Amino acid sequence: MNKKQVRQNKITSFMGGKAEVSISDILSFLSVGIDRKTLQRDLKELEEKFLICKKGAGKSTVYSLATRIHF
Repeated sequence: MNKKQVRQNKITSFMGGKAEVSISDILSFLSVGIDRKTLQRDLKELEEKFLICKKGAGKSTVYSLATRIHF
């Protein structure tokens, strides 16, 4: 796994125990000096893969794991 995949796995694992998280929550959890823009790109990619959901805009934006519906 490359650094981005490891980071994204850590993000989704962290989100698994929470209803909603903010970018600040994730930055505090990762505590590895990740840039906010890098995190935003990771979150956008996870959202595009339908792994997480984004709610809100600006400073009130929160993220949660996507609910999977099986048919």
